[in-house]
Amino acid sequence: MDTDIETCLDTIERGCRNLRLLLADDPAPAIPDFDRVLRLGKVASLHLDVIEEHGRMDQSDSIAIRRVLWPDVKRRRATANLFGTKDSKALFYRVVDDGARVLPTDEIRLTEEGLRIAHTWRLFQVLEDDERIEAANRGL
Repeated sequence: MDTDIETCLDTIERGCRNLRLLLADDPAPAIPDFDRVLRLGKVASLHLDVIEEHGRMDQSDSIAIRRVLWPDVKRRRATANLFGTKDSKALFYRVVDDGARVLPTDEIRLTEEGLRIAHTWRLFQVLEDDERIEAANRGL
């Protein structure tokens, strides 16, 4: 039992150390930022997956991802606040003129913040996978 707790603490410590490295300009990330990565990392990473695989994504791809992650219509409508301008702290932006109506063919890109959140999320997934491998090798 103590070994499991030690393993968890080691994982958390490594994750925090790696997060600090990733966020070099902010050596001690605030807890709300960590919570933001946990809440939004998966959606950011899935958007980045589509862009990496297909070279681009559009609004219809984005809504398909959000429908899977948030099947409740009210919660999905609230995901509109994930979008902003290229230089904002939002995760995504549309490549359109300001004030343009939302169309399914609008190209979607990740902001710098969206990329940071997606990469941090992926880092934690890798750490988590490493821990599963280590645990399997130890027979836990």
